Amino acid sequence: MNWDAFGALAEALGAAAVIATLAYLSVQIRQNSRMMRAQIRDSISGKQMMLSSLPSTNPALAKTLAKTNPIDVSAFAGSAAEGVEGWEAWTLNGMYLVVFREWENSHYQFTQGLFESRDFAVRRRMWELTMVSETFQIAWKQYRETFSPDFRVLMDEIVGQKAA
Repeated sequence: MNWDAFGALAEALGAAAVIATLAYLSVQIRQNSRMMRAQIRDSISGKQMMLSSLPSTNPALAKTLAKTNPIDVSAFAGSAAEGVEGWEAWTLNGMYLVVFREWENSHYQFTQGLFESRDFAVRRRMWELTMVSETFQIAWKQYRETFSPDFRVLMDEIVGQKAA
């Protein structure tokens, strides 16, 4: 083999190595971007859950909110929550919003491939058992529009299964 042929072969191998490296880096950047979006979404959900939980963990705040921002509790008429006072409604609503937001975040993480199917199936089963509760169903109907479209489809399916 002469030096020109050897040089051409080395140059071709070097170009192939550069292409393989660029392809590898492209895959890594896409995976990193997906993970960053999932982390940002998780952080935002955590902050929303913290804020929503304030009335549930602070009765004085719930009572103040009830005085200044009354909640229509008529949706609970005929349910197990019938007769709750305004501040209790703030407490319940805070709890429902935290639960639903955590579920929405788990669903998002699953759709991004960050939950194993078997692990998500267990979570979904818990949701199905929880949504048997009439008060959870009422709360879902009140707040469903504040959640992502994909999560609404899943939850509406679960609620529909329970209503059937």
